[in-house]
Amino acid sequence: MDDSDSTLAATATGIEAEFDGRWGIWLSDTGQWWATRRQPLSADDLAAGCVPYLQADSPDELSDRIRDEEALTTRDKTNRARQRDMDRSNQDQIPENTDRL
Repeated sequence: MDDSDSTLAATATGIEAEFDGRWGIWLSDTGQWWATRRQPLSADDLAAGCVPYLQADSPDELSDRIRDEEALTTRDKTNRARQRDMDRSNQDQIPENTDRL
């Protein structure tokens, strides 16, 4: 392994560490940087627009794309939590059946 290979490997390892190992990173033979999720996507993740693989021309661009992708997941989880809270709140406001008939 020459110095450029070591630098590329260190760059990939650095990006993986930046995202706590949630993504596997590599540089393809075509010079494109790739990221793959290390955990499967849920149906909710897919519905939010998440994808299992990302591609970019540079390490910085790939990191930006991962941040954007993770924001989708975070935003979706936040929205689902809000919806659950609203549903619970609405359940508390439903009057009980008084059997007045």
